[in-house]
Amino acid sequence: KVSSVMLTCVHRCARATHPLRGFLRPFRSSATQARVQPSLPATLPFVSRDRTCPIEHCGQQKWEVHKFGGASLADSNLYRLCANLVETEANRRATPTPTAVVVSAMQGMTDRLIGVVEASRTDFVHAKMLLGDAVALQVQTVSELLHAPEVVDRVVADICADAAIIENLLRKPSPGTAEHVAGLGEVWSARTMGAYLESRNANCAVLDAREVLLVQPSNSGLGAKGSACDTSVNPLYDDTAARLQQWWHRHPQLADRAVSPIVVVTGFVASNPCGTVTTLKRSGSDLSATIFGKLLRASRVTLWKNVDGVLSADPRVVAEARAVPLLSFAEARELAYFGSQVLHPAAMAPLLEHNLPLHVRNVFNPGAHGTKITAEASLTPAMKAVSAIQSVSMLRVQGGGWGSVAKILGLSMLALEDAGVTVVLVTQNSAEHSVAVAVDEGSAPAGVAALRSAFHAHSADVTVTADHGLSLVTVVGDSSHKCPAAQLLTAVADVAPVYAVAQGSSSLSSSVVVQREHLQAAIRAAHSAFSALC
Repeated sequence: KVSSVMLTCVHRCARATHPLRGFLRPFRSSATQARVQPSLPATLPFVSRDRTCPIEHCGQQKWEVHKFGGASLADSNLYRLCANLVETEANRRATPTPTAVVVSAMQGMTDRLIGVVEASRTDFVHAKMLLGDAVALQVQTVSELLHAPEVVDRVVADICADAAIIENLLRKPSPGTAEHVAGLGEVWSARTMGAYLESRNANCAVLDAREVLLVQPSNSGLGAKGSACDTSVNPLYDDTAARLQQWWHRHPQLADRAVSPIVVVTGFVASNPCGTVTTLKRSGSDLSATIFGKLLRASRVTLWKNVDGVLSADPRVVAEARAVPLLSFAEARELAYFGSQVLHPAAMAPLLEHNLPLHVRNVFNPGAHGTKITAEASLTPAMKAVSAIQSVSMLRVQGGGWGSVAKILGLSMLALEDAGVTVVLVTQNSAEHSVAVAVDEGSAPAGVAALRSAFHAHSADVTVTADHGLSLVTVVGDSSHKCPAAQLLTAVADVAPVYAVAQGSSSLSSSVVVQREHLQAAIRAAHSAFSALC
C-alpha cells in the first residue's frame, strides 16, 4: 500500500524513496517530462445564452447518453467491458451515433476520498496514507488497463497532480473541501475511460463537468449515500448550454461525421455560478446523465446497472423479483424517492420537457430488455414494485389542547423545512391533536431540536418524541381504482407491527412503517400480496 503522497508533480513519484515509484517506473523514461494538469481557476466566466445547444445536431443521428456506475467500474476488466460496450452501442447502426458516456468513480473511490477528508481533521498523517491508498488503486487500474507508456504516464501524472492539490486543500480546509475532494474520483474515472477509448482509436474526448455544468445547490454538503432526501440541486441550463457549445468548439475533431464522436463526461461533479466546485449529491451521476441528455436532446438515456432493469423488489430479499418492463416517470420517481437504489429520485426531472426515454439495462447482460421509462404510464401491471428506506425515525408531536391538527402540522412542517429535514411520510390523529412524520434517521436529532424549539414559545403542553430503528416499505403503481394501503397493511401486519400507514395523494404509492428488524419480512409480505399485480 502507498503510505504517503508528497507530490507537486510526477517527477517526485519517480524518486526511489517515493511509494508510488513502483507503479510508475515501468512506464517512465528519463526523457519523459511530467505534465501536470492545472487546477481549476478560482472563478469561471459566467455566460448567459439561449438554452438551444447546436451540438445536438451532430450528423444524421441524434445523441445517445450512457451512464456507468461504480459497481460497473470496479476494476480494469470492468472498465474494458464498459468501454467496449459503448463502442458497440455507438456503432451498431450504419450511420455513426454521437455518444456521451457519463461515468461514476470506480467502486468505493468516493468513500475512500471522503474518508481522507474526515481523517485529515484529526490525523493528517493518516489522511495522507489513505490518500496514497486511493491514488494507488486508481493508478493500478490505469496500469492494468492501458499499455502505451506515454498514455499511462499522462493519466498517472494528472492523478498525482490532483493528489498534491488534495493535500494542499486539506492543510487549509474550507466548507467546500469535501465536495471538491470527493468529486475527483469521477475525474480520475473519466480520464481512465477516455484514455482506454483513445487507445482503441475512438474519436473521443473527456469533458470535465466542473468546467461546463453549472448548478445552484440549495444546500451544502455531499448528502447521504443512497438517500432519497438529497435532491436539492438546480441545473442552470442556459449557461451550461453556452459552456457546452464552447467546449465543443475547442474539440473540432469530434465533428468528423464519418466516425461516432464519444464524449466521456465526469458524473456527480459540477460548479456553482461563482466557479466553486460542487456536486449533485451522493448517487448523483444518474442526474448528470439525464441533465446532459436534455442538453443534447438525446434520443435516449441508458443507465447501465448490474441488474436486468428496475426490479419488482430487492432481489437480495425477494428471490422472485423480476424486471419491470415499463414505468412512467411518475412511478419511477416514486420508487426512487422511497428507496429504490437503481434510480436517483431527481434523475427523471430533466427528461420530462422533451419526453426523453430512460432505459435501465444490465451491463453484464446487455441483451436483456431492461426497463423503459417514459411519460406514459403502463396500465399493466397495476402495481409495479416494492421499495424500502432502511433507516427512518418517526417524530411525534403531541399538541394537547394547544391547537388544532392543522395548526400543529403547519408549524411542524415549517420548523422541519427551516432545519433542512425532509419529511417522507405524514400521519395525524385529530382526536389527540397530534401528528407524526417519518424522516431519515440521520436527520432525526436535528428534526427533534427544531420541533422543540418551534413549540417551546407556544405551550409547555406540546411534547416532541422520536422513535428510532424503523424502516419504510412502499408499494408503487397506478392504484387509483383500488385501495392498496389496506392491502399493504393487511399483508404486512401478519409479519410485523405497523407504526404508521399512509397512501399518497396521487394514488401512486402506499407506505407502512415497521421496525427495522422486520423489514425483510415486510418486503416479502408486500411483494407476495401484490405479486398478481406486479
